[in-house]
Amino acid sequence: MWQRTHYEFMKETYTLWRFIPHHYTFKIFASFWVYVDSLTSDIFLTRFRTVEPLEYYRRFLKENCRPDGRELGEFRTTTVNIGSISTADGSALVKLGNTAVICGIKAEFAAPPTDAPDKGYVVPNVDLPPLCSSRFRSGPPGEEAQVASQFIADIIENSQIIQKEDLCISPGKLAWVLYCDLICLDYDGNILDACTFALLAALKNGGSGLTGAKLQDCMSRAVTRHKEVKKLMDEIIKSMKPK
Repeated sequence: MWQRTHYEFMKETYTLWRFIPHHYTFKIFASFWVYVDSLTSDIFLTRFRTVEPLEYYRRFLKENCRPDGRELGEFRTTTVNIGSISTADGSALVKLGNTAVICGIKAEFAAPPTDAPDKGYVVPNVDLPPLCSSRFRSGPPGEEAQVASQFIADIIENSQIIQKEDLCISPGKLAWVLYCDLICLDYDGNILDACTFALLAALKNGGSGLTGAKLQDCMSRAVTRHKEVKKLMDEIIKSMKPK
């Protein structure tokens, strides 16, 4: 493959610059050095924040502002998208600044707990995958994800934002189980507020979905699975009988 030599490249570049007016040349070089200066500043700030995080934030506090330019009491820009997942029984996508969390709720049914036969279940799970930030790794949930999941569970339990008694279908026999999966898509801090907001929005979106029709659908699927398992067991027992 033919490749240009360094001399040929420089010659072509010089020929090109000869046809550019001098005032445009100055503007191009000025823009270039502004870009280089901005890039250098960003690299310096990133390294400074990593090496001296307390001093980094202390300097912003002295100026009564945050690193992203907000005032200390100013909220992040918030957007909410309801019903983001069509296959879920309730869902919401929430953005707080650059932090984005999506929540999907799936409703199933099970026997109520023995110590609370008149209640259902709400099972939150926070996932912080590597795609949302380089600080997280693949594998089992890390400490921050587990703490966030427990935090959301405590909010549900202590605030009574959803009455577990309302999830009971038949005391001691049947109750709803709400699996609430919260996945962080972009991590830029304030993850607990984002998860709480996404959960509330998803619950509101799916609140009307826990109907008799949903129950009937779950029961139909359970009956179908039961028939399939029984048929498989009959075939296994038949094959084990001596001929």
